[in-house]
Amino acid sequence: MTTFKFSITFLATLIGLTSYSLGSGSSKKFPTVKSNTDDPNPLRNLYFGEQHLHSYMSPDAFAAGTRLKPEDAYRWAMGLPIKKSETGEIIQKATPYDFVALTDHAEYLGVFPHLLDPSNKLAKTKLGKMINSGDKAKMNKAAYWTIDRVAKIFS
Repeated sequence: MTTFKFSITFLATLIGLTSYSLGSGSSKKFPTVKSNTDDPNPLRNLYFGEQHLHSYMSPDAFAAGTRLKPEDAYRWAMGLPIKKSETGEIIQKATPYDFVALTDHAEYLGVFPHLLDPSNKLAKTKLGKMINSGDKAKMNKAAYWTIDRVAKIFS
């Protein structure tokens, strides 16, 4: 019932806004702001960036094969060349971003990179051995297993 009431309210609001903006022969217009100068207005500039980027610190990105560190993500966003961890290919943005948000997940933040350190106990686990095997099939199996386990914890 709540969803139905929300839908009706949303629909009525949408119709009301559409009627207002299109008008029924009405001369109402939305206000516009005019500039008295040719200088850029920082409140009206258009910026391009990345709003959702992970490094190897996030378990899902790590499981998918990402081995790039946070500083690599920032270097890439600034238009500097980096080596893609999955392929070894050198990549570089033609135009740097104006901003980037590195959005690594808080759950297990930074735990999975320890799987790569041979002196760490995590590297000696079944998962660590699969990830460090160099066998693409085993590494993929480890990725699916990891994502499945994490998903089960939060479901």
